[in-house]
Amino acid sequence: MKKKLFLFDVDGTLSMGDENIHPETHSAILEAKNKGHTVAISSGRSRSDMLSFEEKYGLIFDYYVCNNGSYIFNVFTKEAFNKKVLPYSVLKHLNSFAIANDTFLTVCTLSGKLKFFSGDINKTNWINSNNDWLSKSQKSINFDEQLTEFQKQNITQISLSGSKEDIIKAFKHFNNILGNKTKFFISNEVYLDCNNLNANKFNGSNDLRKMLSISMGNTFVFGDSDNDLEMLSGFKNSFAMGNATINAKKVAKKIIGKNTTNAISKIILQNI
Repeated sequence: MKKKLFLFDVDGTLSMGDENIHPETHSAILEAKNKGHTVAISSGRSRSDMLSFEEKYGLIFDYYVCNNGSYIFNVFTKEAFNKKVLPYSVLKHLNSFAIANDTFLTVCTLSGKLKFFSGDINKTNWINSNNDWLSKSQKSINFDEQLTEFQKQNITQISLSGSKEDIIKAFKHFNNILGNKTKFFISNEVYLDCNNLNANKFNGSNDLRKMLSISMGNTFVFGDSDNDLEMLSGFKNSFAMGNATINAKKVAKKIIGKNTTNAISKIILQNI
């Protein structure tokens, strides 16, 4: 059997919540690897965001396509390549919005990520009481000093986190003023990701596919959100979860069960 490539979005797709993979899907991934196939993540997450999966499941994935296709990370060699970075100047625009609208700002680089919050916590009632945003965020920063530090690094993604209304407002606003310079994605309704204009999950995933010399017909992708649209529409074998957004379901070749079911495992096992 020819080698296959399986690419998974994480939140709302592979993860059932709390970084848990359905047991049958976990077993199917291991079986695919044992048969010589490649399994990879294609996510808005950074490499550092995958550490919790590694702690729980070990190194079960071969590659991470990170920050909506901004770079590919080889899990075993620890090498990042195909980098598509952002100009640091866009940081000031997004930071100003974050302060004015009491939203969170996250800056991802190849070396990690930082979360910032400079607003009024009493206005952030969209945050679940169990959310750990505050414990991981820096509440008081000198953003100009941090901006100088970011100039020395490769910025791969800048994100805003807020209410659905704030994220829609930010999406429209920044597409108007920065849309010719950067790419914006809404993911899981309360996140706005800003990436290099040429970065998206299809481009990143397809670069990985070509690097591995695997055909389009032997590549299988899974997603649920609007930052998966290019990936779901670009590959022949694309699957939207039952809990996916309307837009994701429209462009995927097939709709399967929700992320809390064994739907992904069935597709894997049928094709290995």
